[in-house]
Amino acid sequence: MPAMRTWIGCLGLLLLGPVPAAGDGTPMSMSPEQVQEVILRVKPSAVLIEVTRRGEATVSCGQGPARTVPLPPRRTTGSGFVLHPDGYVATNAHVLGLSAEDDAGAEAGGRIGEVVAKACADRLARLRPAEREAQIKTLAQRPENRRGIHVQRQVEVVFQDGKTLPATVLAARPPALRRAPNGAPPPLSSGDVAILKVDRRDLVAAPLGQTPVQIGDPVFAIGFPAVVLEHELLSPLSRQAPSVTLGRVSGFKLDLAEQEVIQTDAAITWGNSGGPAFNARGEVIGVAAFISVGAGEGANVQGFNFLIPAERVMALAATLDLPPHAESLSGRRWQAAVRHFFAGQYDAAIVELENILRDEPNAADARRLLAAARARPERGSSQWSHWMREIQGEGMAGRREKGAVQ
Repeated sequence: MPAMRTWIGCLGLLLLGPVPAAGDGTPMSMSPEQVQEVILRVKPSAVLIEVTRRGEATVSCGQGPARTVPLPPRRTTGSGFVLHPDGYVATNAHVLGLSAEDDAGAEAGGRIGEVVAKACADRLARLRPAEREAQIKTLAQRPENRRGIHVQRQVEVVFQDGKTLPATVLAARPPALRRAPNGAPPPLSSGDVAILKVDRRDLVAAPLGQTPVQIGDPVFAIGFPAVVLEHELLSPLSRQAPSVTLGRVSGFKLDLAEQEVIQTDAAITWGNSGGPAFNARGEVIGVAAFISVGAGEGANVQGFNFLIPAERVMALAATLDLPPHAESLSGRRWQAAVRHFFAGQYDAAIVELENILRDEPNAADARRLLAAARARPERGSSQWSHWMREIQGEGMAGRREKGAVQ
């Protein structure tokens, strides 16, 4: 069997919300409607994180004055979730490009060869291919060239209603990517958690779980996997719709900082990082952090994925005086609307949804659920299935909403 290695990448988890008591509360004892309800309750809290890095590099080519060249913009994506309705968003620190190294050091490690080749192109062009590659490596190792890279990061949060807002990093703990040369674990200040702030209020927030997690517990994950986000056969209209997977807690391990991580077989991949993982009560039990890949081709090996426990998010939130759970007026209305809808109390659901849309006309989930409530579908019918597709995804509703958000 090929060796396994774990990668921290721009992944992100998929989540859901609280479920009504049914059986033992696990996915296999829940009806399809109960699973749909729990996902819908928390779905509005999931957000897409976009990070754009720009900069310039000053390179000494060995002869003559140093040359300054611009760095091509690099855009990466990840997932996150609304932690507090007043515009606080949680994600992974690595989604933002934050690590124990500074931005320039991290950027230098990944792009220094490219930068040298561009800055010293005229001199390198006179060399044979093998000599050229050797010279690039030599110049790339020069400390002054590695120090000459300057990077600026722009972080944006994309909401499911299409609004994109700039975000400020309020607090972050970098991931533990490697042990010290003497084998000692990284400092306990690591944790791969970050909290962002955007200028928006009255959001639907996801509660942090305070219930002990056990092996075998159900796990729902929600986020924006890159393989879906960038799929060439999918319409751009689907870009703002998160994907949901489910599985179970399959173990508890220690990361390189010797802090506990939760193992799950819920499917996650690059782009899901920073997304929440929920239990059957709709509480966030963890944040998607890293996956397992096979040796050689580096293919994503599903079934062996890892979450940062919600306690780490809670600890970082406490430094900002943020509670583990806070509700907004829109959040209370949304929870009531979902509860009434799945109980067949359509008139009550319509009242709550109309109130939401009066304050936030572009609330896509509320708009789709309102259309479904007005149709009054019978549970289990083909009409019900149709509306579940409309509500949980984009479907025909996505096409009708095209251009609704500027």
